[in-house]
Amino acid sequence: MEKIKKGYFVTVRGGAKIYIIGDEFIIGKSRTADCELAGNPSISRKHAKVMYKKGGFYIQDLGSLNHTYVNGQMIQEPTLMFDGDLIKLADEEMVFHMETEYVAPANTPKKDMETSRSDGMKLSEDPFALLGKAYYRKYKSNPDPEFAAIIRMIERQ
Repeated sequence: MEKIKKGYFVTVRGGAKIYIIGDEFIIGKSRTADCELAGNPSISRKHAKVMYKKGGFYIQDLGSLNHTYVNGQMIQEPTLMFDGDLIKLADEEMVFHMETEYVAPANTPKKDMETSRSDGMKLSEDPFALLGKAYYRKYKSNPDPEFAAIIRMIERQ
């Protein structure tokens, strides 16, 4: 399986999600920025750049007047971000999040993809893959007749 990392910010004011797209992602108030933070005079036209390299997301201030901060520390060079870091561009705060997704390479035979569990069970036969742990917990405590058979199958394993 191949790991793909996805990064995004969640703004502190409003909770908007800003997905990082591509290997370089410019944040600023310019219309040409990848993420336009319009209406905030404290943000520079091209305030900061996010880069994906060496398996991680880095943020770099682009010489902005009001600076870029990671967890309260002003940055002056590309800085590696970690999940949950508080990023501040001038007075605009956002939290960085990163997710890892596992995908099979395009040339992986279907048989290898189906038996990727350590015990050799096919994913298509795995009731947890079909139902999901959270769903299982919900219906375990308050069974729905439609899911009773699936829950019994899970409990037998």
